[in-house]
Amino acid sequence: MMKKKHNILIFIILLFFTFNIYGQNIVPNKTEEQTSTINLEPKEENTTSFDKWFKYFTDILGPIIALIGILLTLPILKKKLLENHISKALIDIQDANKNLLTEITDLIDEYTPKTFSNDRILKNELQDILDKVKIIYKTSQKGNSDSQTMLFFLKYTIQNTLKHYDPKKYAILSSREIYGLVLFTLEQAVFFSTQVVQIPKSTKTNNENLINKKIKKYVSNSEFLKYKHFKQGLIDDPNSAHYLLFYNQINHCSSTLLKRAAFQIFWDVSAIKKILFLSEIYAPLEINAPNNSPIFGGGNYRLYLIGFQKSTTLLMKEGTTKKVVDLIYSNPDDFGRFASNLTYENLKKNYKDVFIENSSFSLEKAISMTQKDLETFSIQYELKYLEELFNKNKKEFKKKLK
Repeated sequence: MMKKKHNILIFIILLFFTFNIYGQNIVPNKTEEQTSTINLEPKEENTTSFDKWFKYFTDILGPIIALIGILLTLPILKKKLLENHISKALIDIQDANKNLLTEITDLIDEYTPKTFSNDRILKNELQDILDKVKIIYKTSQKGNSDSQTMLFFLKYTIQNTLKHYDPKKYAILSSREIYGLVLFTLEQAVFFSTQVVQIPKSTKTNNENLINKKIKKYVSNSEFLKYKHFKQGLIDDPNSAHYLLFYNQINHCSSTLLKRAAFQIFWDVSAIKKILFLSEIYAPLEINAPNNSPIFGGGNYRLYLIGFQKSTTLLMKEGTTKKVVDLIYSNPDDFGRFASNLTYENLKKNYKDVFIENSSFSLEKAISMTQKDLETFSIQYELKYLEELFNKNKKEFKKKLK
């Protein structure tokens, strides 16, 4: 604001200076020698070099002042246009939010009674849920980014779960679990639509390029301006608070199909990593084994931690109960499958912690290994052991949270 006022002040001073000079040149000075008669004798010119240069200077000063005025006012005009654009966008977002709230409220009223029982969900019912979520997600695309992002996570997760869901083959989904997830996400969308102020802190922009810098000089129209503090559309960042909120709810679900589908959104451990750290236990976020296949070898078999569950179990041999943690590992690749046939002996022999290499995590100390749904299995450990590993690796673990 101070810079804007300073530019305007300079422009006014220069403008005043120009008019003052022109006023002196245009109005003639009357002398006592002026009479009503016309003197036909030519006057002897008595102009100096300074007079000539001064006249030349005053002639070009006007255009110069006009140019300076344009240069000074262009940034002001640009800022005003950006402000108007953001104002219009915010009005459109608010209007869309109102429509979104109406649709969400209707769906919340419809789905809340579904959580009163814990019935099995068949594939056609899951498809019906997806169809209704798609409609709300479409409305959210015109509204705020936060609601749109949360609803996209839900849509994508249900869609990828439905892709593989077979109650005859995999564990069934329960009404309390799936409708609970839907209602949680809808309530988050309501919060973002009614409580979060969508006004950016400034109208600053960044210069962006559509293509690689190395070849941008060989194409045209590749540059564009992007708002620095005004985000529209999906928040496609696995490190965002939105993904953490959604994934934390996913981690409370028992279905490994839901966990795997939610992980496939980004194929990134950022969210589960933070949830694990806050729970003060340590387990490898990724375990790898060399791929020695003669045809497809050369890489690694990668397994990711997609969730975990704490519980209390009865140890039959000892006749005691112990607090345990089921670590859920999965291969998220739908096409390069290998984890469904993985044995515990193979796991112990070939797989290693690649998240913190000297973590002292041992697959030998697992209580059991159980195959779950598609390309997913669980390894059970004593809670105490994972807590000890957390204390040992806490400093290194914290460095990797970013």
